[in-house]
Amino acid sequence: MYFCSRGTTGWDDTRHATSSDLIKWSTPQIVLNPTQLERADCDPSIVRYDAGDGPYYYLFYGGNILNVQTVIFVARSASPAGPFLKYTDRGTWEENPPDSHVILWPFHATPDDSNIYGAGQPTVVVMKGTLYMWYTDSTKTISLVDGQWTNQVYRIYFATSHDGINWSTPIEVVENDQSVDVKYDPVSGLFFMFESDLGDQGWVPQHRTSSDGIHWSAPNVICSGPFVAAAASLPGVNPGVSGDARGYLIPRKPMLFAFMAPYNFQAPLSTWGQWNLWGVLTSSPK
Repeated sequence: MYFCSRGTTGWDDTRHATSSDLIKWSTPQIVLNPTQLERADCDPSIVRYDAGDGPYYYLFYGGNILNVQTVIFVARSASPAGPFLKYTDRGTWEENPPDSHVILWPFHATPDDSNIYGAGQPTVVVMKGTLYMWYTDSTKTISLVDGQWTNQVYRIYFATSHDGINWSTPIEVVENDQSVDVKYDPVSGLFFMFESDLGDQGWVPQHRTSSDGIHWSAPNVICSGPFVAAAASLPGVNPGVSGDARGYLIPRKPMLFAFMAPYNFQAPLSTWGQWNLWGVLTSSPK
């Protein structure tokens, strides 16, 4: 499991933990610290991939650049536990270099006081030797009106790569959505986009399906019941779903739908960073 939480050198570190049953987890270990440029290493997605120089675990993550906002970086390791080396502007892989290379930028850069998210929350699947990525960008339609940034709309975009560094021109695939996790189901031959939504009873897990990763169905509720019964000011609860090293759902194995929620379900969700990781085990996404 890879997740982000309070940082030791910046806003967020990326941490790693292991489990044999998806219930009891080891003590988390830090695998990424942000540099002064990145300021945060958050919202990780990891797959095992061979770009032509041997198989590595590629870890895609968000950072936050001064007066740009959220962007996406990449690191890799021969082991799922690290050490992870970050790709640089100089074309090398190094541990915490000063020039981490941005692989995906937001459509528009904004200053730090803009309250604009940027581009991040990557989720990656390996398909037929190609990396498929879905990520959130909120900047396509923003505008500056009377000194205030407006028209921020969160959308999901799709891009592909053969090396984890150079990506195709992003395609918008879902509007008014963010913070998703995508997995491929080898049984049905469909992609599943997992997300959460705030309904009448609280946050509920749901998914969309797609045969090509581009055209998506309307969301379907996975299971009912309030996970966060109180009203919330933050959209989404950052779900993550278990899968194999390619980003595939694992047939005949329990699926873990993990999500953030307030500490002991008591603190307001809007209290930044005061969250735990929770999970729901289910036998199928359908």
